[in-house]
This record gives sequence, C-alpha cells and structure tokens, in this order.
Amino acid sequence: MFNDETVIVARPKTSNGSLWAQGVPIIGGYEQRLNEAAPLVYILLIKQSSRTKLRRLPRLEAYMRFMRQVINPAYFGQTDMRILFSQIADFSDEITRTLPCYELEFTLDKEPLWATIGDLERVNMGELDNSLKGRK
Repeated sequence: MFNDETVIVARPKTSNGSLWAQGVPIIGGYEQRLNEAAPLVYILLIKQSSRTKLRRLPRLEAYMRFMRQVINPAYFGQTDMRILFSQIADFSDEITRTLPCYELEFTLDKEPLWATIGDLERVNMGELDNSLKGRK
C-alpha cells in the first residue's frame, strides 16, 4: 500500500505483534473508496522535488520528522498535554526503532517514482543491495 494521505497504524490482535497500515477512506467525489490494510514494512516521508531520490534516514532524523506527522491523539479523548506528548513520543520511538524510514523526493514524472519504489520493494525483499546509490 502506498498512501500520501492519512493512514491508521495499528497492531491487530491477529498480526502476531506486527504493525499494519490501513488507509482512511476518502470522503468526496470518488466512486471507489477503498479502506485496505497491509503489513507496515517501512516508512516513506515524501517530498515533492525536481528529482526522484530515495535516502535512508538516520534514526534520530526519522524520529524527529515522523513525530511531527502524528495526529494528536486528543481526538480519542485524551486532553492532558503531557500524556499526549508522551504517547506521540513513545509511538514515534517504536516506529523508528522497528521500521526503516526513508525520505522519498519525487517529481511529477511517474516513471522514476515507481522505479524507485520498485527498487525499495526489492531491497526489503532481500533481492537488491541496500545501497540504492545508482538511483537518482
């Protein structure tokens, strides 16, 4: 699953402790509103750019950037700011400790974008060298 909008990250009881991502249905004019779930195997922090480039983020950078992407859990009833910040920090720590995080710069040209995503998929399936240095 590749999603540039809001996703829900959960640990379903049937997942043996693994994290899953689930799309949030789009409300609007789309006829097909899929709400699919898939195992979460890496995080892409996306950024539109003049080139397509993938780079593995060091854990501290991934943690700081991911933490800013988390929606405030106050929507679920918690209002104590210390507890909220602690929950966001703990969640971000778990994600960046257990999953590889990448920055994906991309252009509106879909061909290099999907070629880069394909390379990343093969790396995560152990089929390519982790360097990905040849892809710019």
